[in-house]
Amino acid sequence: MKIISNLHENWKVLILREIDILKTQGIIFSKFNKNNFISFEKYIEHLITEYFHFTSRIISNKKRKIKIPKDFKPPPHLEYGYKNLINKVEAGEDLFSHLSRQMKKANFFDGLLFDWNIFHFHLGFNEDKKYKSMVEGTKEVLYAVVTDEYFYILDISDHNWANRIYLEVLEENY
Repeated sequence: MKIISNLHENWKVLILREIDILKTQGIIFSKFNKNNFISFEKYIEHLITEYFHFTSRIISNKKRKIKIPKDFKPPPHLEYGYKNLINKVEAGEDLFSHLSRQMKKANFFDGLLFDWNIFHFHLGFNEDKKYKSMVEGTKEVLYAVVTDEYFYILDISDHNWANRIYLEVLEENY
């Protein structure tokens, strides 16, 4: 008996179905434009690359232990949003709504995440009026490294992607 299977094509179909589902959830993928792609097949390859790029930034819904650096204390005006986020982490709930607003773009490149594996989380509590399904953005964000088991808090500060203090906190505390 000879079994004929086209694994590559089956795999592509499954990923394209996943992309369609993500689009219904507000995730933005590149649109086909004949000026940007040599062929429709190249566009499909690009979409699949965007899919893997996007999914590599997603934090799985899983209970994690919180690690807090010594001398860390959230600012009083962000205490409520901080506790909300921490409760979600400990309960294993979805954290997507606290991430960068740019996360909804499948091709978004988060330099802090890709260079240093550091996520930033907005500490709003109510739904953002402009970015539905996201919490209100906050000027100050919580920086953390997220592993399969732990949520390592680094700092709460302004959006400052190139701050070496995050690496120092990692080294001194963890």
